[in-house]
Amino acid sequence: MFVGRTAELALLGAELRAADGGSARRAVVEGPEGIGKTALIHRLVASGGARVLAASGEESERKLHLGVVRQLLDEAAYLGAPAAAGPDPCAAGQALCEAIDALQAQGPLVVLVDDAQWADGPSLRALSSTVR
Repeated sequence: MFVGRTAELALLGAELRAADGGSARRAVVEGPEGIGKTALIHRLVASGGARVLAASGEESERKLHLGVVRQLLDEAAYLGAPAAAGPDPCAAGQALCEAIDALQAQGPLVVLVDDAQWADGPSLRALSSTVR
């Protein structure tokens, strides 16, 4: 039992089921450092049967151009999706969309960006473009 987070798991689980039904969804999990946000997400995806495309921001890498998006594209390539992007955030966002489309064709997919507050600006622009 995942104590104290049943309501949050239920809400996120509903979003995951909606996405599995073909409706793209997005969710933001916020809260103070150390309260278990990452554990909550990992619990959700472990129980939901979706594959995960994950990246994380890191304060020391904030100036690494497209660092977070490149993590996602590297993992997408490992999973068999086309994943090449140039230095432009819009082009990187488009490449990420194409990789996500290819992976979604194989089944449910969760794109997870942990510690997004530490992501570099170009990655955030590319991710914003991807979400739109």
